[in-house]
Amino acid sequence: MKFVKIVFLTLFLFNHFYSKSLNSLRKIELAILNGDQKSALEELKKNPLVENHNLLERIISKKASYDDYFFFSSKISLNGKFQYERFYEFLSKIKPPASDKVIELKYIRLKWLMINVLRDDVSLKRATKENDKLIAYINKFPNQNSKNVQVAKVYADINKIVILDIQGKIQESKKISLKDIAIATRWKDTFSLIAHKYYFNEYYVRTGQLENYIKNCKEILHLAERVKDGSYFYNSTIYQLLDAYIYKGEFDHDFVEEQLSILSKDAGSKYYNNILYAKYLSSLETNAPSKQRIFKQFGVKNIVEMCDFLVRDSKQKLKNKAIIDLYTVCGDALMKDNEFDEAFRYLKIANTLTRKIYSEDLSEILAEYQTHEFIKDKGKEILVEKEKNRFYFLFSFVVSSLLIILLILIFVVRKNGKVLAVKNHENELLLKEIHHRIKNNYQRISSLLELQYKNLENDELRGVLKEGQNRINAMSMIHNRLYQSNDISVINFKEYCTDLINENAKLFNLEN
Repeated sequence: MKFVKIVFLTLFLFNHFYSKSLNSLRKIELAILNGDQKSALEELKKNPLVENHNLLERIISKKASYDDYFFFSSKISLNGKFQYERFYEFLSKIKPPASDKVIELKYIRLKWLMINVLRDDVSLKRATKENDKLIAYINKFPNQNSKNVQVAKVYADINKIVILDIQGKIQESKKISLKDIAIATRWKDTFSLIAHKYYFNEYYVRTGQLENYIKNCKEILHLAERVKDGSYFYNSTIYQLLDAYIYKGEFDHDFVEEQLSILSKDAGSKYYNNILYAKYLSSLETNAPSKQRIFKQFGVKNIVEMCDFLVRDSKQKLKNKAIIDLYTVCGDALMKDNEFDEAFRYLKIANTLTRKIYSEDLSEILAEYQTHEFIKDKGKEILVEKEKNRFYFLFSFVVSSLLIILLILIFVVRKNGKVLAVKNHENELLLKEIHHRIKNNYQRISSLLELQYKNLENDELRGVLKEGQNRINAMSMIHNRLYQSNDISVINFKEYCTDLINENAKLFNLEN
C-alpha cells in the first residue's frame, strides 16, 4: 500500500511540474511571437527546467541559428489564426544570409516552413505570394546549376505541387514531384526528399493506389529516423499509415507498435501519441494479441481503463481540438469492444467540447476582430489628427513665412526710402545749384553782349549783338519758367509770350 502511494505521489508531482513547465513554455513562446523579449527572458529565468532552455535563450537574445529557428518553429504550439499571423510575422523578421554568392539551404528550409504555415493556416494567396519571393531570391544567385540552388528550387516547388493537387491537376503535380524527388535523391538532401514523398501521397490517394501509399508512408518513416528534424513529418505520416491500415483491414502489427513505441519516447509527441494508440485499438478485435500486449504495456485490464488512462494522461497537455480527437477515437475503441454506454459518454463529451471550443473560438475571433477594428478606428483617428496637425503646422509655417517676408520687405522699403530721401534731398540741392549756375551764366553772357554793344559804333553790328542778347534773354526766361514750375515738362505759353514781349519792349524802348 505504501509503495502504491509513493507511485501515485511521484506521478502527481511529475504531472504537476510538467504542467507547470508546459504552461511556462507556452508563455515564453507567445512572448517571443509578440516581440516581448523582456517577458520571455523573465519567464525563462523563473523556470530553468523548461524544455529546450538553451535554444529559447538563444532565440530571445537573437543569437539563434537557422536550425534553431526551424526547430523552434516546428515544435511551437499555435492555436487560432491570430497566433499563426504572429508566427508568420516572427519568421518574416529573420534576416537572410549576407552572402549573395552561395545560397544557404537552412535559410531556404526556414522560408519553406513559413510558406507552409501561411498556406495551411492563414491564406493560400499569401503563401503563393511569399513563395514567388522565395523563387526570386533563389534565381538571383549566379550559379543556377549548383547543388544548393537545385535543392532550394526543390523546396520552392512544393507550394506549386500542393496548388496543382488542389486544382485536381495530379499528372502535372506528379511530373514535378518525380523530378524533384530525383534531384533530392541525387544530392542526398533527405529532408526535402521526405517532404516531396509526403506530398506525393496525395497522388496515390487520388489514383487509389493503397499499397503504394502504405509503402511510401513506410519509406517516409524510415527516412525520418535518419535526419535530425525528421519528426516534422513523422506524426502525420503515422496517422496516414494507420488510416490506410484501418481502411485496408490488414495490419503489420509489429511495425505499427514499433512506431508507436518510438513516438512515446519523444516528449513532444508523447501525448499526441495517445490519440494514435486509441486509434490503433479501435481497429483491433477485443481479444486480439496486439490489444492485450498494449493493455499490459500500460498496466490496464481492458479498454475502459485504457481510455480512462489515455484521457487522464493527456487532458492537460493537448490542445483543445486534439482533446476532441482523443475522446472521439476512444469512443470508437469502446464501441469496438461493445462498451456502448462508455462509448456514448465519450462521444457526448467530444460533442460538448466541440460546441464549447468552437464557441470559445468564435468569441475569441469576435474579440480579436473588435480589438482589430478598435485599433483600426483609433489608427484612423490618429491619422486624421496627424493630418490636421500637419495642416496646421504647414498653415502656420506659410503664414509665419509670409509675415517674415513682409517684415523684411517693410524693413527694406523703409531703409531704401530713407536712402532715397537723402539722395532726393541731395539731388534737389544739386539741381538748385545747377539752375543757379545756369541763370548766372545767362546773365554773364547777356552782360558781356551789353558791354560789347555799347562799345560798338557800327549800327549793323550793334543790331546783330542786340538780337543775340534778345535770344539769350528769351532762353533765360524759359529756364526761369521751367525752374520755378512744379512740372518741368510744361510751360504756360501765354504767360511766357507776354513776359517775352514785355521784356523785349523794355530792351528796345517800345511802348506799343
